[in-house]
Amino acid sequence: MTFLEQGSLAIEQSLRNNELDAGQLLAPVHEDFDSITLCDYPLVVLMPRTQARHAALSLKSLQHEPFILFGSGFSLNETIQTACRSQGFTPNVVCRTGQWDLLADMVAHHMGIALLPEYYARKINPDTFAAVPLTEPEIRWQLTMAWKKHQRPTPALRAWLDIVREEFRK
Repeated sequence: MTFLEQGSLAIEQSLRNNELDAGQLLAPVHEDFDSITLCDYPLVVLMPRTQARHAALSLKSLQHEPFILFGSGFSLNETIQTACRSQGFTPNVVCRTGQWDLLADMVAHHMGIALLPEYYARKINPDTFAAVPLTEPEIRWQLTMAWKKHQRPTPALRAWLDIVREEFRK
């Protein structure tokens, strides 16, 4: 079994190259893949608690803020940047990292704001950070377990998918 810790873009390419049997991708997945939804959370605006002034924020209201994003291999970045462009601006990206906790540390040091799945925001100290709901537009982080649609799964992959279906049905 191969374990690859990369962003969705690299995982998708590894699936296409038959280097992986299954992998986690950000929805929506390409029509070449079948998938099982693993989680679905809205993105929130992560900022130092001392800077939080609103109960919710529109994406457009963030256009002059410095953004801290995930690394370039994460398809969530393209989702965020596309949403920003649809609101009439290009985000000022000051840093990229693949580690959500480093991203949070940078926000704590007032280096910028981050759009983070609510799942991770729940793990961060609420005395230090504010996780402000993002509106207009709402952006969702929906992870899936994906595999090639037109390739017969191996017995090991079928067993793995059965486990995933059972665990994520709960």
